[in-house]
Amino acid sequence: MKNKVLFTIIIATLFVLISVFTIFSVFIVKHVEVEYSVLKTGAVSADGIQNKLSQIKGDNLIFVDTDSVVNSLKEYTYFEVVSCEKSYPNTLKVTLNERIARFSVSKGGKKFVISSNGFVLEENADKANSLITLTTATKPSGSIFKISNATVGANLAVSHQEIANICYEIINTASLADYVTQVSVYYTGVPGANMLFLHTYTSAVIVIQDFTVKPIAKAKVAASSYASRDDYHKANYFLYTFEDATSGEIKVDWSKEQKFGI
Repeated sequence: MKNKVLFTIIIATLFVLISVFTIFSVFIVKHVEVEYSVLKTGAVSADGIQNKLSQIKGDNLIFVDTDSVVNSLKEYTYFEVVSCEKSYPNTLKVTLNERIARFSVSKGGKKFVISSNGFVLEENADKANSLITLTTATKPSGSIFKISNATVGANLAVSHQEIANICYEIINTASLADYVTQVSVYYTGVPGANMLFLHTYTSAVIVIQDFTVKPIAKAKVAASSYASRDDYHKANYFLYTFEDATSGEIKVDWSKEQKFGI
């Protein structure tokens, strides 16, 4: 009887040891698959990410903390982690999207690089100078839209996030980013009184009136009209984009008149 009990214990112990060995051998990370879009702005960062993730090889996939992996990549601000998943038995899959540097914001005497959707990428005056400046309009007076703070690795802090999102969406539409050098936001909170001033490299100013209503439609009409005009108009006229109160049609008016105190 004692021999049978001892034998049973030995068998059970061997089973546990084999199970533990299997866990630590079968589930060793052998592959780290990284899927991402790499533009010219992020090649260096992409290499750094690949090197960091390769350090996970040899770890046990069961004990890999995906949240920790995501956190370890936060220093690479030009990339957004879309997903980080385990694929058993031995693969970690990470999907990344590159953030596009589009805007420049000045805060506290420093210049920050902002992505196309408002994420603060870095403090870099040289790079910021080549991007679209995002500001609150000083003329006319009365805008309540404010840029509160810029912290690298976080979304740009503003007084009205929904208004900022509309601005980002407008600039990301219809190639406006190709020729706009500054975006000035005039937002009062009063329906119909809000305007977006888009300063261009040709000196023309595109004014999108009541920009919180049909913003994309207005942006596309403005972009199309701007692209079709000759250099003289682009250098000497203002382009006003608005919705006709009667027909609801989006219209443009090229005028030398400097309206709204701009």
